[in-house]
Amino acid sequence: MVIAEEAAAHFGREISDIVSSAYRSFDTQESLRRDSPGCAIYASHLQCVQKDGNPVGALDSSYHPSGLAIDFNIGHIPGLLDWLNRSMIDGESYVESHGLKWFTKYNPDNVADNVHFSPSGS
Repeated sequence: MVIAEEAAAHFGREISDIVSSAYRSFDTQESLRRDSPGCAIYASHLQCVQKDGNPVGALDSSYHPSGLAIDFNIGHIPGLLDWLNRSMIDGESYVESHGLKWFTKYNPDNVADNVHFSPSGS
């Protein structure tokens, strides 16, 4: 939450403008998965696409139900991605210094979920 609050202050926006998704209950994640075309609800490590085009992770691999994943509105706020990934003194990015990793950096062949940050970058 610290990252979202600092980003909101830096960009002069509301947190709801900065974050598109964060904590989801297990039931919400299951519902998103169930309603996603071609998704098997309990299929491990398969990312499916929701009707709106956003990906949704498997129940046993998504960090959203535990509250450890956050999706930032990087496509709607110019400069936000660069701000989140800016280098810190120790060489880590700003988000890495807060314990998160950017999905696309650690999964460069799968850019469908490029808004997602989580502890493992998955």
